[in-house]
Amino acid sequence: MKIPLTIEDKTLSISEETWIDLKSGKDSTAYSSVKAAATAFVAADGNFVIQREQENDSSVINHFHRRQELQKFFDNVDQERAEKGL
Repeated sequence: MKIPLTIEDKTLSISEETWIDLKSGKDSTAYSSVKAAATAFVAADGNFVIQREQENDSSVINHFHRRQELQKFFDNVDQERAEKGL
């Protein structure tokens, strides 16, 4: 699975649509790769952003710049994935 990520300055971003497909999909390698990249960006004083990318709306859905917040977010997603057998 090819995952479109955007890097701008110290921000790694992913579209909301891609994120939804990733977190609910069976491709654990792709999910783990994004998780690792996001964790590395935040650990290096960067940001991880999930952003709505529609014609007239590019609002930020989630924005992480603290490791603890990002870890809690991924812990919740991991739990959801486990409950679904992913």
